Amino acid sequence: MTASRLSVLAALALASACGGNAADFTGIIPDDGAVTINVPGQSGGQPLLGARSDFYETTYNISRGINGGVTWVLGLTRAISLQRPSKVDGDQYTWGPSQPSGLDRIQWKFEATKVADGHWTFQLLGRPKNSTSEADYKAVYDGEVFRGADDPARGHGSLNLYFDNSQALEQKSCGNANRDVLEGRAVVAFAADVNPRTVSVDFVDFRNACDGDTVTRQPAHYDYTEAADGAGNFQFSAHGNVHKAAENKPLLEKMAIRSRWMANGAGRSDVSIGEGEVPGDLAANSISGNAVIATECWDEMFNVSYQTTEPTDLPQGLKDAIRPTEGNAADCVFTQQELPDVI
Repeated sequence: MTASRLSVLAALALASACGGNAADFTGIIPDDGAVTINVPGQSGGQPLLGARSDFYETTYNISRGINGGVTWVLGLTRAISLQRPSKVDGDQYTWGPSQPSGLDRIQWKFEATKVADGHWTFQLLGRPKNSTSEADYKAVYDGEVFRGADDPARGHGSLNLYFDNSQALEQKSCGNANRDVLEGRAVVAFAADVNPRTVSVDFVDFRNACDGDTVTRQPAHYDYTEAADGAGNFQFSAHGNVHKAAENKPLLEKMAIRSRWMANGAGRSDVSIGEGEVPGDLAANSISGNAVIATECWDEMFNVSYQTTEPTDLPQGLKDAIRPTEGNAADCVFTQQELPDVI
């Protein structure tokens, strides 16, 4: 999301080598397993009904993207906390500021505050290397953690990732193999001290600038729950234009997906596509309703066992383009449709 974890850590470690006593919040920083979205991994196997499940792949890839940002934050926070702070003022601990040299363009500072026993807040800040003003610091991320009762590193808390601030500091641009210039912010809430454990992510005014000027900033939302045996329930919603440019339909539709899976990986996705021009498209074909629903079920090898599209009176060509009805609905590990919540 910004400079590499290693470069930030190295800069702060050098600045903090001769500092005060170590902070005692290291043990309550959540481990990666407390906040990651664990979609079952891909494996081999012969495709059933001719294809690997696209909706499984979508769920898997979205989860990897979220996990990458969250584990970057937690890994860096954990590594910094193991270093001796540069300054201790009561319950306020400071690492840095670093002293940039060579090609370094950012001066880093990390702060952690003990609010109460087992409750800490923290933030990573950066400013241009030549700045001496406190007002120039921008938060790359911040958060708070609460110690878990049974396992200190399995508590609850929240993280905020500020992509606009990161890009202002890094001044990255698209091209030269750089495919991600993220804008907006992400708000992550997690609870690993409950069963099922939960992770939710709200993307606010978000977009990847490398997708082009036609992609505007939009919200997106993720909800995830995981049972003790690894079974999961994942929801995602975002806005985008599902129509082709030649159709001249510029409104944004809302796509929402709910994916559920068992401990062995077999699962089901129900996808709703509505808003934008979808209600008008349905009305133009004398079809009632405001959304198109697509369903895919997959087996434990992640191959499609059943798929269909609703409403049933959609033109056959459109159903075939989305999800033609194939397979046996009784083969789904979840036989009942369960649409995403209004998120």
